[in-house]
Amino acid sequence: MLGWEMAYANMDDGFPEALLRSLRKGFLDENDYSQLRQTSNISEFKLVLEDSDYGSDIFSSQDASGDFEVSLLRRAMKEKLAAEIDYLRAQAVYPLSAFLEKMLHGYQIDNVVFIIEGLKSNRSLEELMRTADPLGRFPELKNIQPIEGDDYASLYQNVLVDLPVGVYFRKFLNEVTEGAMTDENVEIDTKFISDAMQDYNLQ
Repeated sequence: MLGWEMAYANMDDGFPEALLRSLRKGFLDENDYSQLRQTSNISEFKLVLEDSDYGSDIFSSQDASGDFEVSLLRRAMKEKLAAEIDYLRAQAVYPLSAFLEKMLHGYQIDNVVFIIEGLKSNRSLEELMRTADPLGRFPELKNIQPIEGDDYASLYQNVLVDLPVGVYFRKFLNEVTEGAMTDENVEIDTKFISDAMQDYNLQ
């Protein structure tokens, strides 16, 4: 016998399910890929994609002079996917909303590492935000600031733990300090965490 939750299934999940079905119909199929493989120039390649759900907007980031960059096309496709996922998340209720959020955590962690590494290389936060993976963007990314030397303690304690993916960084910090917790001669302070973090690369 089906539970009472089925009585609310259509109300809670009916629209997200219909949205997913419609997005699935927009996937490129074998025929599309076959046509793409047979194209002999960029104009033909664009023509095939323009007839798909990607449309002509996918090429808006390309140079009007006709130059074509695969990296820009890949980014435009990711931007499109990120926008669709954001829209789906806005329509979803728990537990689907929680699943969609967790699905993006890997991309968000990659972006956090990318931002930290970029700041340590003296790249500007604005540039890094522009080039970060669209699937891993979230508002708190802009709160990450450059760290002085190897002061990972301040970074992890004051910034990373407050991010949407902070639970993973807290777990990592707990693993770093776990062995020292039982040693009365060791003081778990910012210096200890900074020293411990030097044994790990950011990735």
